[in-house]
Amino acid sequence: MLVCYFHEGRNSHYVFKDLQCWTGTHIIHGAIAVLISLVFILICLVISLTFFRSTNKSNNAAARSHSRVDVFILLMKLVLTYMYLFL
Repeated sequence: MLVCYFHEGRNSHYVFKDLQCWTGTHIIHGAIAVLISLVFILICLVISLTFFRSTNKSNNAAARSHSRVDVFILLMKLVLTYMYLFL
């Protein structure tokens, strides 16, 4: 929804060529897309922060005592994805 490029003298949407970016309803759709994206990111970060086993005597080899690494990897994936989309 947010990917636009300069086409035929105006800023056009990537998929819908006749839609001019950041005018009319595109502002509403873009704002809703950004808001829902931020909510989704926050939910993913909270879940990844709370997804660990706090006991040290676990029989599961994948169990970990904290989830900081998962949060860091999730943030790095997020940064790289936005860099790919917008740069």
